[in-house]
Amino acid sequence: MDFRAAFTEIAAEAMKDDIKFADFVDAYRAFLVDVEDAVLPPQVTRRGIEHFGGAQSKQFMVQLLPTIQQYMRKFPQKTHFSILDVGPGAAFGSNLLASMYQTPFLGYTATVHTTDIIDHYIKFAKVFCPNVVTHQADIYDVAKSYDIVIASHVIEHVPKWRSFVKRLKELSRGIAIVCSPYRENPEMLTRGHCNIFDDEMLEEMKPEHVQLTESPAWGQFMKPPYKMFIATLKGESTYTHAI
Repeated sequence: MDFRAAFTEIAAEAMKDDIKFADFVDAYRAFLVDVEDAVLPPQVTRRGIEHFGGAQSKQFMVQLLPTIQQYMRKFPQKTHFSILDVGPGAAFGSNLLASMYQTPFLGYTATVHTTDIIDHYIKFAKVFCPNVVTHQADIYDVAKSYDIVIASHVIEHVPKWRSFVKRLKELSRGIAIVCSPYRENPEMLTRGHCNIFDDEMLEEMKPEHVQLTESPAWGQFMKPPYKMFIATLKGESTYTHAI
């Protein structure tokens, strides 16, 4: 079946009058819901992906944007950047970033790649996050370099976090940005978290800059509010194959 031709024919018919167009809009929205259900992994509900994953991922990326843009401004206008987002979940945040730099309106352009060790959201991202280039791979198997490497709220899940940080640096020829909870309460540790980062652990990363901040996506309304850190690390890539 030529899906594109069929859809184009239906859309053209729908444009002939307002009633048909209204019916088309309703049918199209229902179709997207059905597609979303089809490509989400069985253990993930649509409510979870929209109300938790989407909002949280986008908010975290919004808070990383100043660090990303500060680095970009070191280069001439219209420079193109390659960005790798590691462990992006459903890639909502990655897609937001990629959509902003599809054109040079903000001064620069970028291609955003994602990589995850699991494939739960690969099909979902290919349909609903069309601005990113999705990959399923372990970062230790990636043999390319990127201008910017991002790991947002991933490292707290990684048992061997030191080697993980080292690998992020090895993949970046510019900067690596690591964002994670800071001094999380061990008595209320979030399920799946196995690291609690404090000043001593941050110092081990040898960051060029560290910012402590609060986020509406991470316990901002707790008492006391949770904090997270955004650490900027210098890239150490020796790969000759660049993206």
